[in-house]
Amino acid sequence: MSPAPARTCPATARARARLVSGLTHRLARDLVADKEGEHAVLATSPLDWTQVRPPRLVDRPGTGRYRLTDAAPGLRAAPVAKADVALAVVELAEGREWLHAAPFVVAAGR
Repeated sequence: MSPAPARTCPATARARARLVSGLTHRLARDLVADKEGEHAVLATSPLDWTQVRPPRLVDRPGTGRYRLTDAAPGLRAAPVAKADVALAVVELAEGREWLHAAPFVVAAGR
């Protein structure tokens, strides 16, 4: 029998997320500025919009199993099939629950 996986305490997880965010802002400054600018344009638009944020995309068959969340999935988020993100986009286009929001598309069960 293998031991249970080690759990990261919430304070450590938050510190790690801040570190990665700081590094991203420093090392990918232009990308971060573009994404922040993109969101600012959307946020001031009178149009209905939804900004979809998948973690990492992969080319593999979709599972049809994903969920939408406003919580950032973190560094260990499972990659999501492009087909599942496409399915999520269709779902979002048909609904109104995520209007004027930027949900993350994450693998189900995560």
